[in-house]
Amino acid sequence: MRPLRPSGAPFPPRAVHPQDPGVHHSLRIAAALVFALQVVAIVLASGQARAAQLTLSWTDNSHGAAATRLERWSADDAAFALVANVPAGVTQYVDAGLTPGRIYCYRAAAYDTTRVSGYSANACAKTPPAPVLSVTVKKTGGGMVVSAPDGLTCGTMCSATYPASTVVTLIPRPAAGSAFIGWSGGGPCVGTAPCTVTGNIAVVVTATFGTLRTSASPEAQGSSMNPVLDAINQMLGGVATPDLGQ
Repeated sequence: MRPLRPSGAPFPPRAVHPQDPGVHHSLRIAAALVFALQVVAIVLASGQARAAQLTLSWTDNSHGAAATRLERWSADDAAFALVANVPAGVTQYVDAGLTPGRIYCYRAAAYDTTRVSGYSANACAKTPPAPVLSVTVKKTGGGMVVSAPDGLTCGTMCSATYPASTVVTLIPRPAAGSAFIGWSGGGPCVGTAPCTVTGNIAVVVTATFGTLRTSASPEAQGSSMNPVLDAINQMLGGVATPDLGQ
């Protein structure tokens, strides 16, 4: 199959005599491309839309006399289709807006106003997978942790993944007779308020719940030596102590 002009029309065949100087030019066009493919890092577009890009590069043996026609194929395509007509002298093209985690194959042909080369050998590459936000919650004591958007409902430990840049709020829910003591483990979660995480990283946090005890219990006498527990004690009239056995 002969490559087509940018307009879609086929290039006409041209009969030449072996002594015609154009023969040497035609041979130079036919050998114009040494094709290579390089994968470039995935990019994130606005609005949380995820897209990948590949950078194509090649060697122009026509010394700037030939333009380049680039065609692309993937598993969803019935045949190679035109991607771009690259001007003479340019030997690199960035194919953006691709689907992450998919294999794409390319081929190229060199051409000028009257001549065209055959296609290069196919060059294939797989775009990197889409980045994700990974959230892992460990829990001690009587309670659970849920997330908004949904995905996490934690007993002892749970984890979930979300598209990169998703804003995930972790919400502690104490069981009856318990209170939420706080987050630990570093990262963005501190204190006792619901915690918000985002980005394209792995986040690991621990949620600690304590058992509420009545003021009549021996533990209720004096300070718990923990300001968070003391505050809960003042609000609820009891003493909350970490219960690591639940």
